[in-house]
Amino acid sequence: MTLYCYGDSNAWGWDARLGADRFPATSRWPNIAAALLGCMLRNDSMPGRTIPGGPMIPLLLRAVREFGKDDVLLLMLGTNDYLAGHLAGSLGRLWEPALNALLEEKGMYRDRIFLATPPWQREMTEEQMQAIRESYGNVCRQKGLCFIDAMRPCSLQFDGIHLSEQGQREMGAYLAGEIRRQLPSLRPGNA
Repeated sequence: MTLYCYGDSNAWGWDARLGADRFPATSRWPNIAAALLGCMLRNDSMPGRTIPGGPMIPLLLRAVREFGKDDVLLLMLGTNDYLAGHLAGSLGRLWEPALNALLEEKGMYRDRIFLATPPWQREMTEEQMQAIRESYGNVCRQKGLCFIDAMRPCSLQFDGIHLSEQGQREMGAYLAGEIRRQLPSLRPGNA
């Protein structure tokens, strides 16, 4: 089994203290989640990435080209879209073109495709976080995908946006637990 991650700087492991550097692989949430799930990892994440639309959709499709029946796909984007001024309640709708394209190719595996909210940010209000949760949850219900509410208190770096090294560990453990909970057939040794 392979865990495919498609995300932004938080999934890339951005260390805001060091500028363009990143945390060691063992401290990045995708690596932690894959290790806890006992599977391989393909992490196609990069700083500044937004929810794919228009010409960016082929990048997502290319990143998950080999995604198959025994794999898990975890999509976690939205922080940069929110910071760019998109309304919290509209973020789920931004996903629709990319999800439609993804499901056209990989629809038979929809029960192994997870759409996660972006992590919380220090400046967000509870109302904004709830709007994002509802927006992502609604699009997952409409498309038949798995939903993970990752908007939970995790340790952040000084900028209030990026997960700290501790926050990366917290997020990795949480996401692995949520994937296991929603995929009961996924047990240690079966990955």
